Amino acid sequence: MSQLHAIHRDLFERGVTLFNRGDYFEAHEVWEDLWHDRSFPERRFVQGLIQLAVGLYWLRRGNLIGARRLFQRADDNVAPFRPFCLGVRIGPLFDQARANQRHVETVLLERYGPQAEAFDRTRPLVPLPEPPKIVLDHRPTDD
Repeated sequence: MSQLHAIHRDLFERGVTLFNRGDYFEAHEVWEDLWHDRSFPERRFVQGLIQLAVGLYWLRRGNLIGARRLFQRADDNVAPFRPFCLGVRIGPLFDQARANQRHVETVLLERYGPQAEAFDRTRPLVPLPEPPKIVLDHRPTDD
């Protein structure tokens, strides 16, 4: 894990706070500032977190296709950093996101049947049963 500069740490942790509040779009906005810094060595990891956050945003809005695509891209981008990066245990975070995805897909199928896949902005938001949380763990690790 690289040592974060104070400005990088601040941006990263502000994004984590927003993510953990369920403010996924806002978290993505903060993390984008970090991602745009080409000198930041974990840019690709942060890109994956951005994609995960936007995927959760779309999932809650019922856009299943968009959420699936972003989750896959996010998983691809964080893969080189598994199992741990910037204090984040990647596996549990993505497991939580996928559990929420399965729940929302089930709810939408029950409500809308075959039309569940068709994104409709007029549908009510679907609450996430256990929104994923990022728990930062900055202890040294061998993995």
